[in-house]
Amino acid sequence: MRKFVTLALLFCFGIMLSQAQDQKQKSPSDKWEIFGGYTFQRDYGMYNAFSFKGSSSSDAFAPFNANGGQAAASYFPLRHFGLTYQMTFAGSGDRKINSTSDTQRIGTQSYLVGPAFRYAFKGGRLGKTSLFAHELFGVTHNAFNASSDNYAFCDDANGDPVLSCSTNNFTLATGGGIDYRISRHVSIRPAQVEYWTEQIPEKDFNSYYSAESVKFGVNGLRYSAGAVVNF
Repeated sequence: MRKFVTLALLFCFGIMLSQAQDQKQKSPSDKWEIFGGYTFQRDYGMYNAFSFKGSSSSDAFAPFNANGGQAAASYFPLRHFGLTYQMTFAGSGDRKINSTSDTQRIGTQSYLVGPAFRYAFKGGRLGKTSLFAHELFGVTHNAFNASSDNYAFCDDANGDPVLSCSTNNFTLATGGGIDYRISRHVSIRPAQVEYWTEQIPEKDFNSYYSAESVKFGVNGLRYSAGAVVNF
């Protein structure tokens, strides 16, 4: 009888151990992800004088680089589908124009929200690698500053230069990336790449064109990397 009880207990213990091991091998189904990290942004079509050559302004829309940071919160009520809210801040810093002492500065702040998809690969104790993608939309605030009238971004209603001005524009961003989980609640995001686009009306730069409907097509590529907290 003792042998039977002992064998039964060992059998039950073996089943419990096996179930616990299987549970450990499953990828955690965390509902929340909080991301924070560095952002590098390559802007195309944004009006600037960074690449002016001599007195020509033919390349006034030359691409430029901006650096900053990004924070995002994602909620996944379903295992693979959820919603992401993202804030990105990037700026060019003060950039000198040719060999003069004049400078320009462009700063952007975007506030976007939209659907997200994620897929975690089973492997190891935590399902270490996961891929994600999102389609976000919202508003970008662009701030323009110049040190002199010679390179001011904007004009007032009388056509006089304005050293500081800003715009708020509808923005779309499409992207995705990869996360690598290093502990139960922390992941590293080595790469997130996004393409974003917006339209800036001419009248936002030159208010005396208030009747015009001309828009600048602005877009760019954005790379981000940082850490993710899962819970």
